[in-house]
Amino acid sequence: MAEPPLRGATAPIRNVIVAANGRMVLSSADSELRVWSIPDGNVIQAVRGLKNCRAACLSRDGQTMAWIEGRRLHARGLQGNPSRADIDIGSSGLVRMAIHPNSTEIVTLIQPKDQGKETELTVWAIGTREPLVRTRHAVESGIGEITCAAGGRDILEGRPGVGVFLWEASSSKAPRKLSETSS
Repeated sequence: MAEPPLRGATAPIRNVIVAANGRMVLSSADSELRVWSIPDGNVIQAVRGLKNCRAACLSRDGQTMAWIEGRRLHARGLQGNPSRADIDIGSSGLVRMAIHPNSTEIVTLIQPKDQGKETELTVWAIGTREPLVRTRHAVESGIGEITCAAGGRDILEGRPGVGVFLWEASSSKAPRKLSETSS
C-alpha cells in the first residue's frame, strides 16, 4: 500500500522540515506554511497569506512551529500547546533559525544586509519575547543552516562549501570551525 500524499499545498514548496518524532513535517513557501501528519497526510495547521516567509522551523517534539516574515518572528503551538509569540527581530537580511530542544527558546542567526559580514546570533525566550543572549561576530562567508545541541547553549552551523561551526551562545567567543568541507 502506498503512503498517502501530503495534501493541500497551493504554492511551490521551498523547505521541508521533519520533526524528530518522525510524525510531522513542516513545509514552507513564500506565502504559506503547512504542518502535516506523516501517518495520514492530513494538514494539522496552516498559515496562509504570508508576505515573505524568510525562514521556518519545527520543534523536535512537533509541539511548536516558528517562522520569520519580514522583520517579525512568529511562534505558534501545535496540538494544544498554547505557546505563542510575535517578536520584532529588528533586522533584515539572510536569516536561519531553530527551536531549542526545550521548546521555550528560538535561536536566530542573521547576517544583516546593512552590516556587511557582521552576523548576529540571538536566543529568544518565547514566553517573554525578550532576547536571552545576543552576540555578534564577523564571519568569513555567508551563513548556513543551524541546529541546537540538546540541553545546552551550543549551536551548530553548516556553511556550504566552508565547514561546520560551533557558536557558544553562553559566551562572547567567535564561532569555532569544527570541520572543513572537502573540495
